[in-house]
Amino acid sequence: MGGHSKLTKRERNRVVRRGLAKHGGSLGVLMVAGEAWKPADVRAMLDEQDALLADIDAAEAHRRTLVARERAVEAKVRPFVVALRTSIQTRFGIPSPAASDFGFEPWGKPGPKTPAVKAESARKAKATRERRGTKGKRRRR
Repeated sequence: MGGHSKLTKRERNRVVRRGLAKHGGSLGVLMVAGEAWKPADVRAMLDEQDALLADIDAAEAHRRTLVARERAVEAKVRPFVVALRTSIQTRFGIPSPAASDFGFEPWGKPGPKTPAVKAESARKAKATRERRGTKGKRRRR
């Protein structure tokens, strides 16, 4: 029965428990899907699921706390690493083995543009000039 929310499962379990409390004494043993179930066994199964749902809630709350803490630390670490990269590359040079030891590789240079990319760039530039009304010296006159 995946796909149901925890709230839906809890409500369903509460209603089943209420029905068992009201009619459990008169039911005796229930035959469900070919299996015999005592009302106490059904209650125990529902209690187990509710306990697991509570544990999941606690784990999710703990996870949210840990994620928030990690993001706060990352807000300090990231600028430090960017500054460290600059410092290391200034001291040892950009394409140096020492910079590579820290995991800092030189920024890659863009490869050659393909004819399709050049054609697309020209089309976009032309459309931008038309939209903005940009003209050259001769056309402005």
